[in-house]
Amino acid sequence: METRLTLCFGTRPQVIKASVVLDALRARWPVTALDTGQHYDFELNGLLYRELSIPRPDHFLGVGSGEPVEQTAAVLTRTAESLRRQRPAAVVVIGDTNSTLGAALAACKEGIPLIHVEAGLRAAEAHLPEEANRRVVDVLAHVLCAPSHSAAARLAAEGVPGSIMTTGDVARDALARHLKFAPPPLVGGAFALTTLHRAALTADPEALRSAVSALGELGMPVLFP
Repeated sequence: METRLTLCFGTRPQVIKASVVLDALRARWPVTALDTGQHYDFELNGLLYRELSIPRPDHFLGVGSGEPVEQTAAVLTRTAESLRRQRPAAVVVIGDTNSTLGAALAACKEGIPLIHVEAGLRAAEAHLPEEANRRVVDVLAHVLCAPSHSAAARLAAEGVPGSIMTTGDVARDALARHLKFAPPPLVGGAFALTTLHRAALTADPEALRSAVSALGELGMPVLFP
């Protein structure tokens, strides 16, 4: 029987990272790509697939946006149904999104070994939803792929039950691969590139105001892609 893996992802940043992870995995094993559709719909993500020449996923679950609890539950349920049909040798998840958590829980409930890429990353703000996601997934994972030696050391200090290995930063790999697609700068000289999309900012007017104020004090143009 062949050793087949399933790579689960669901947000646009994960689609970009998955392109790098897929190539690395498919160099050794057959891999099924599963997009949960956490970022709204496949048409929205489809533009990203086309622009970056990323292979289309084998499965698209169409979870869409929604409240975190309902979204995570939908990812869990639909991913579990898909895994039940596939029966892969292992499930690979990336990062710290609701898709990461839902797919990790699905693998756990279906008794399938779990591999976590970008394991061991931590935020100073323990209340952030992504922090809870990454900590839970790190405990569930059988194999933890840390992006740096410091992340690997953190996992060892926390005593996670899985096997830890330092595999490098897939975000940096993805940036290096796709940098050629970046348009030329819109301004001359130094500038800052930023996004402000996390709920911790957008749902809190005071926090958003503080962030924008801080950006205004940089003394250089700020570009919002």
